[in-house]
Amino acid sequence: MPPLADWGQRAGAFALDNGPTIVAGWIAGATRSVTLDVIFGVLSFLGLIWAIVNAVRAGRSGQSYGKRVLGIRLARLADGQPVGAGFGFLRLFLNWLFWIACLLPGVLNLLWPLWDGKRQTWSDKIARSVVVRTQ
Repeated sequence: MPPLADWGQRAGAFALDNGPTIVAGWIAGATRSVTLDVIFGVLSFLGLIWAIVNAVRAGRSGQSYGKRVLGIRLARLADGQPVGAGFGFLRLFLNWLFWIACLLPGVLNLLWPLWDGKRQTWSDKIARSVVVRTQ
């Protein structure tokens, strides 16, 4: 199996894959204008679709848009093959769930690869996946 991806690569890929959803959601939540609420609501919805498509793509091929740009891929821990669309979506869903549950689980999940031996988030552990370098 190729070397494990470092935390910076993972964080960068996460930002590219989920950043539009997060930013649009924050702005939509902070606006006081009906027009801006509609605009950022639509942008949030499109960002949500973007994140789901990237999660499914990462499950099927190993690479979402962000992972491809950063030179990393998602792999099944057991054999290094793609985890499949279902597990790709499961990882995304769990990441969102940790953030929605409370800020602390979301932050811990994001930072967990810094001290984990296999550089896995909790989502990776549940989905039995790792993120590796492509080169």
